[in-house]
This record gives sequence, structure tokens and C-alpha cells, in this order.
Amino acid sequence: MDAPAKTAEFWGVQPYQRPSTDEVEETQRRRLLFGMTRAVARKGYMDASVADVLKEVRVSRRTFYELFTDKEDCYLAAHDEAHRANVNTIKESQRGIHDALERFEAAHRAFLGFIREHPEADWQAGDLAQE
Repeated sequence: MDAPAKTAEFWGVQPYQRPSTDEVEETQRRRLLFGMTRAVARKGYMDASVADVLKEVRVSRRTFYELFTDKEDCYLAAHDEAHRANVNTIKESQRGIHDALERFEAAHRAFLGFIREHPEADWQAGDLAQE
């Protein structure tokens, strides 16, 4: 083991490794999805532009179009991610519950809790989070 690696091990840190192209791409994609949720939450889908998304997360227009075909493609990807996370939250809330009414109540609480915690991620149900 060379000296820098030993020093890093001593301090409990990993030596810097440049992220792979796939890791960078996934990070940029996730940032853009986040930017889309913010832009749509602020302006609504019709008034939000790609420029608004880019301003939210400081990602280049070139990167945006390398990852998405257009605003709708990014919006649908963000919506799918939010929906998937919400469904997973609901499923997790029902684990180990066998009574149908208790399962329904747990799912309902989880759904509303998800929206309350992530109001920008569920644009269609955003008004429920205010109640």
C-alpha cells in the first residue's frame, strides 16, 4: 500500500476517485428531475420552461438534451420517479399488517405523509398537502 493510501486509511477516508461517466450521468439526471419538480411546483407545467429547470440546478442545456428529448420527457421521468417512490412508501407502510382496514389506513397515512414531506414531487395531489 502506498503512503497516500495508508494515510487515507488512517483517517478513515477513501482516496478521491473520479466518478465514472455513468455515475456522473445519473447524478446529472437526478438533478434535472429535481429541477423539473421545482420549476413545475413554482410555475406549473405549462409555464415552466427548460431554462427554468436549468436555473434551478445549474446544469447545462447540452446535458439536459443529452439526457432527455424535451421538457415533456423530463417531466414524465420526474413524475414516474415520484410515483414509484410514493408507491414504495405505501407498500412499506403495509408490511406486516393483515387486517384490510388497517392496511387501508396505513396506506392512506403513508400517501398523505409522502405528499406532506415531498410537496413538489406530487403536483396532482399538492393541494392535499396543505390540509
